[in-house]
Amino acid sequence: GLDVASNSVTDTWVGRVEEDGTLTLTAGPPLATPRYHVTATLVDGDIFAIGGLYQLVTTTVEQEVKDTVERAAFADGVLGDWETLDPLPAPSTHHGALALEDGIVLVGGGQGMSARPTVQRAPVADGLLGDWVELGDLPDAVASPAVTVVGDDLHVLGGARSLMSGETDAVLRGPIAADTAGPFEAEATLPSARAHSHQSPAWEEIGRAHV
Repeated sequence: GLDVASNSVTDTWVGRVEEDGTLTLTAGPPLATPRYHVTATLVDGDIFAIGGLYQLVTTTVEQEVKDTVERAAFADGVLGDWETLDPLPAPSTHHGALALEDGIVLVGGGQGMSARPTVQRAPVADGLLGDWVELGDLPDAVASPAVTVVGDDLHVLGGARSLMSGETDAVLRGPIAADTAGPFEAEATLPSARAHSHQSPAWEEIGRAHV
């Protein structure tokens, strides 16, 4: 995330929902690389922190899109130390991320101001990420969407047409498997355009997607 001076930080937090419904937050081990817009995805007991944006504010603003991938074990509500893995093929920020069939899927995002339409996946085995493979493309480029899988379909909700502007109310749906994604078609639109929801919870419950 960012601190009060808008500098990216290495802070992590672990949340616990108590029996009375309250949320308790405990500081976790710091990331090796400070960044925000990083995604965190849990697969087989490990959390993978992927990509994001480094920012340092002094008299000017220094920014760098990161290709960094870090992994930490997560069990019984305890987060382990972060370990740096092999980097992404290209730097990425503002992507959506989710776990799928013992792998991680990244949706959209970008490196410069322009967003990407790409859906890509890497398998996870023994705590390591394999090679990233492009599964298909969305009809339009998108940054910071919410993403979830319901049944055999990937749903892409909202986002923006660039990293900083062009928020959309579009909802897309398309089939997804370990080696392919799409074609995608438009569904009913969101009540209002929204973006920067790529770290929002999205889950399936009784056949419905909630964001």
